[in-house]
Amino acid sequence: MQLKFLIIPSVLLMQVSSAQVNVSPATTPATVTTPPAPATSTPVTPAVSPVSESSAETPRVRIEDYKSVFEAPTVEDEVKMATERFSLTNDQQEMWLVAATDCRQAEKQAYDKLGSKSQDYQKASVYSGLRSSLTTFHETVVGHLSPSQKQALESDRLILEEKRQRLAKLPPPPPPAPTVTAAPVDSSAIKQAEKDKKTGKKSKKKKKATS
Repeated sequence: MQLKFLIIPSVLLMQVSSAQVNVSPATTPATVTTPPAPATSTPVTPAVSPVSESSAETPRVRIEDYKSVFEAPTVEDEVKMATERFSLTNDQQEMWLVAATDCRQAEKQAYDKLGSKSQDYQKASVYSGLRSSLTTFHETVVGHLSPSQKQALESDRLILEEKRQRLAKLPPPPPPAPTVTAAPVDSSAIKQAEKDKKTGKKSKKKKKATS
């Protein structure tokens, strides 16, 4: 009996140890706990990009001084300004560049005809072509923009229109003051006059001496 009593516990121990070894990690859920950080004298703060005072307090721009994307002197400047203001992607920049180039060429041709002295064209057709080019540009650009970009573009257009109305109500600027220009001085004529005076004095002295 004593032999059996000693054998049975040893077998049970072997079975329990083998069962613990064969247990897969998926069957025993484990909770991972991170140890608390050691207490320090300085508190830990998240990394936040600092905001400068200049960016936090941006000066307000008067509507008369507002620069619209459509007031850019060149097509490249227009695309650059539109990219910065509306966050255009690379594809949108290429699309804007092509559409703006075509629109500006049509505008130049229309204004050249209207400013020329020849009367071999009809103004109604020129204005119609100009409006058509502007409509094509607007539809092309708006068709490739997101809703937020469309809203920003519409805000830019409304501000530009308000600017034009305010400038139209202002009185015309005063004419520039006339510039007074002095006549150029002929130094050779002055020198010649001085020589004539000297020769005249010498001739008078000679006449007095002979008399």
